[in-house]
Amino acid sequence: MGFFDSFQPEKWAQLGTSLGLTPFRPVESYAPGMCFRRVERTRGFPAQGEAPTFQHWLWGKRRGVDVVVLQYETGSGSSSTTWTACIAPIDPPLYLGLEVSSENFFTRLFGGEDITVGLPEADNKLRIKSYDPARAALLLSPADEAGRNLLHHLVGLTRAFTTVVTDSLAPESTATR
Repeated sequence: MGFFDSFQPEKWAQLGTSLGLTPFRPVESYAPGMCFRRVERTRGFPAQGEAPTFQHWLWGKRRGVDVVVLQYETGSGSSSTTWTACIAPIDPPLYLGLEVSSENFFTRLFGGEDITVGLPEADNKLRIKSYDPARAALLLSPADEAGRNLLHHLVGLTRAFTTVVTDSLAPESTATR
């Protein structure tokens, strides 16, 4: 089960408790590409009193922001992969269609657009896409400390996880494997 392979569902519930998140039973399955507003509409009812399960979504506030932590699968049978997604709204929305993901052989070969930001490590390790490449490059500019720190953090995430970070209108959700 992805990040929680070695754990029991009780550990998933304990994670929620330790993060101050409440388990909910969603009324619809999660699918990559669901924006936060859609996830919010499918939240369902609190799962209090139910036996813990990986199908419960952990929901609550972290640092004053609504967050959801959930698990979902892609593929089927022996080819299935379980993902852990962390989803939070961006307020105000960026409306950039921003997607930052790990660069690899296949994305270099078939990935299409890749915005360069001028930080060699990020340009080599990250695949950046956007509806507005100029605004995305400005947002992720290494010219200021905040942009440089964000890029270094994203590069660090790609070392440990399959990572996709997106804004509210991008085709995929934030997910780690």
